Amino acid sequence: MKRSGLTLSFLYLAALLLLPALVSADIIVFKNNKRSFGTVKSLKDGIVHFSLKTDAGEANSKFPLKTIREIEFYKTEEQRKVLFSGDAADLDSLRDLWLMRKPFLAIKGSDSGEVGIIYIKRLLDTNEPENVQQAMQLCQLLLDKDWSEDRYIDVRALEVYALSKAGKTQEAAEALAAFDEEFEAGLASSDETAKVRLVINAIQANLAWDKILQLEKDWPKWHLMPEMRHERQQLINRALDGNLTAVAFYPKNIKECSQGLWNAVKIYQHIGRHDLAVKRAQTIIDFFPHEEFLAGAQKLIQQENH
Repeated sequence: MKRSGLTLSFLYLAALLLLPALVSADIIVFKNNKRSFGTVKSLKDGIVHFSLKTDAGEANSKFPLKTIREIEFYKTEEQRKVLFSGDAADLDSLRDLWLMRKPFLAIKGSDSGEVGIIYIKRLLDTNEPENVQQAMQLCQLLLDKDWSEDRYIDVRALEVYALSKAGKTQEAAEALAAFDEEFEAGLASSDETAKVRLVINAIQANLAWDKILQLEKDWPKWHLMPEMRHERQQLINRALDGNLTAVAFYPKNIKECSQGLWNAVKIYQHIGRHDLAVKRAQTIIDFFPHEEFLAGAQKLIQQENH
């Protein structure tokens, strides 16, 4: 019995040791249920170019797309840095990663839609007209082609925000109303309802944030004008309330809480409340450590401690 127990323990340990080697690679799952581990290089003319991992090293291979059921991409440390650092300097690297993933958008299991959403957000953050226009086009592409319905709500929200960024205020308002009506009529689960409510709050908060920036641009001496000061403060309150709704009422929605807190960090920094920005960043780290926003929060705290 002892020997059997030792054997099982050894096999379990061996499995644990082998696991990283298995998962630290892209995985192709074929329609016949066979799998290949390696690195997806490209998709050209219906052929997936793949670098296979073998006992002797790596070997290049080609697989017809029609034989593939799923592709699961492994994110390298460098790719994670590009996706989740929030560094504006990484926009070109993020574009390159998106262009590599884009051909696989409709293939089950791929993270192409996730990469696309992060790229859209980063494009919108630049506030440059050509990037906003590109973001709008990418939203439509993801709505049409992404294999995962789980990302539909997020993309619809980004589409509304992109319309607003492009100055298409009326279209944005109509899209937001249609978005709200669509889910009011069709949602079945409370989790989906909660997410849609949070997304709509986030859109409204983002619209308020854009109005703050526009007000300050249109009225450079806003601080000398009582009416402008009052309007700006109302917009700040609206932006903060919308972004912190998730933390207050839906703490189980880690990603939405983390994103709302990170948006609040940027608002507090903008209005000169660095102390509150640091507190919100620490809250991300302590309670809502979603990967997309964690690196930025950690960087802010490290700067504070030096």
